[in-house]
Amino acid sequence: MSRSKKEVSGNLIRKWAVVDAKDIARTETWLEDMAAQGLFFHDFSGLSILAPGPLWIVLFRKDAPRPERRYRLCPTRPQEAEPSQETLELYAQSGWQFLRYWGTSCVSYYLFYTDDPAAPEPYTDPDSLYEALRPPKKDVLNDLLLGVVLYTSAAILSATQILDRQLSFLPNWILAAAAALLIALWLSSLLLNGTDWLTVLALRQEIRRRDTVRPAPPPALFAARCLFSSLLSLLQTGLLAVVLALIFTLFRINSDLPLEQFDPDFDLLTLSEMEGDGSWTPEPDLEVADQLLRFNAADVYQDPGRGVPMWYDVSQAGYGTSGDSDMELNYYIADDPQAARELLTSLVQDLQSPDGDLLSYLPDQLPFQRETVPGAEEFLVRREGENWDVVALEGDRVLALRYGGTLDLTEWYGDIAAMLMPEA
Repeated sequence: MSRSKKEVSGNLIRKWAVVDAKDIARTETWLEDMAAQGLFFHDFSGLSILAPGPLWIVLFRKDAPRPERRYRLCPTRPQEAEPSQETLELYAQSGWQFLRYWGTSCVSYYLFYTDDPAAPEPYTDPDSLYEALRPPKKDVLNDLLLGVVLYTSAAILSATQILDRQLSFLPNWILAAAAALLIALWLSSLLLNGTDWLTVLALRQEIRRRDTVRPAPPPALFAARCLFSSLLSLLQTGLLAVVLALIFTLFRINSDLPLEQFDPDFDLLTLSEMEGDGSWTPEPDLEVADQLLRFNAADVYQDPGRGVPMWYDVSQAGYGTSGDSDMELNYYIADDPQAARELLTSLVQDLQSPDGDLLSYLPDQLPFQRETVPGAEEFLVRREGENWDVVALEGDRVLALRYGGTLDLTEWYGDIAAMLMPEA
């Protein structure tokens, strides 16, 4: 940074601007009061995006007080960042200097100033101001379209249940908070833009009634704007917090752990143990597009929510004397036995659904048979050929196991049920 820029930066202070730019007289008076204190408008702070509600963060340059300083907001067309050279010269001849463009969704201005008490008013055309004030039609339309999108998306997700499985492992409070905040944000934005629309209509009526270029909006509308925009900022902050909590939840996972590093609190049944003669060989890892694909690994999800504080997803694959075999274990520790029983029901439905997320090689409608196995309150099995599905429950623990291979899984029912008992 150059020395001159450092000096300018060190000579600036920030102020909250509790003004509505649509209230021209109040905004101009506020800037003039600051100048009388030796604080002169310099620019808007980049931190204004963090300002709550309707507030602006304005940078003021410190200098000797100038009580004679006058500021005027002169309407212009949107997005015209600077006046034409002809306009600048015309204003300069009258003693007015251009500072910057000041735009909102409802009106756009050029900000001029003068220290000459004799300088004539630069802007005296009520009709031009009337035309420059524009209702926020685009913003209101965007709000209405957003409402349609949110409602349609919720209806589609509810009807198709395509995300039920993914959402089932998010904490209830995150989903409830996100839904409530999105609805509240939409309503607040709609109310805020509606208030701006009413303000524009009131200002236009004031212009016509008093033939003035400095109409004042009704105080009640300014208060409503402060309320709705402050609420909007708070809700945006809340939604950001929910998104961060969601990211934190999704990333609380030990992913793709080699089985030798996997240390659960139960006795994991392995294909090597089932083969029994030491011939079992795990499928080697495969590198695909610079990504390592492990066939024998575990994912550990901590606090995935929805009554399931712990979830293990364990994959095994390889070959031995009996031939090729693979086994997939989804193991859940629920909050309580009731949550575990509800999860068991949903897993059975998932395995029997054509849109289910759990992989199964069996026909969707193949029914489960209830087996009596010591150590398991519920032990449900279905089989076709070499493919097996097992869903079992004991206390607050539930497992869903898929096996493909030539071994007779009935010989291992006891060991499968034993996985539902935590080790001491």
